[in-house]
Amino acid sequence: MNGKLIVIEGGDGSGKATQAKLLVDYFKKEHISAQTISFPRYQDSFYGKLVGRFLKGELGKLEEVSPYIAALMYALDRKDARDEIVQWLTEGSVVIADRYVTSNLAHQAAKLSEEKQEGIISWIEEMEYEVNKMPRPDIVIYLHVPPSYSIELISIEAADIAENKLHQQNTENVYKRLATSNSMWHTIECVQNGKLRTIPEIHTELLHILRTKLL
Repeated sequence: MNGKLIVIEGGDGSGKATQAKLLVDYFKKEHISAQTISFPRYQDSFYGKLVGRFLKGELGKLEEVSPYIAALMYALDRKDARDEIVQWLTEGSVVIADRYVTSNLAHQAAKLSEEKQEGIISWIEEMEYEVNKMPRPDIVIYLHVPPSYSIELISIEAADIAENKLHQQNTENVYKRLATSNSMWHTIECVQNGKLRTIPEIHTELLHILRTKLL
């Protein structure tokens, strides 16, 4: 089969890394070449380390750094991995990305008022896809976990909870808008009837989407 780029998106604690690993295992059992990559690459790239410093507040308070500057750091980290991703796709591998350009869109737009969000979304897409020549995803799987559950699933300082909740809510709103306005996006609801679904349940639904929409 031709190479395919599958992106898994979702908030903190949504299980992106777990589902990416399960997908790689599935493809290998089916004798299909599969590779995985996760962004940001905090330890593996020059710009990934810079993103890590940014998130720790070493470059200034997060809310004081322009989302355009923040987007640039994430994009440069990704650009460093572009040739490897392109090579995998050219060789016919399925590439599973735990976060991608789509994450940059959601998280940076969430920092701006709604009337300014479309502007930064268009700017990031132009930078990443047109200027940096990043491959476009064939499909995006959005693992939706309500922010109230995400807070419980991650370790966070009490003083940061209110600010984190607000950003997660804003980010969720952008993710939902992206998911409903792009046909290549597919949402998996990870919470049903007030309870988190099991990892195998989510994996099964993810495979069903891929089989019907991509593979």
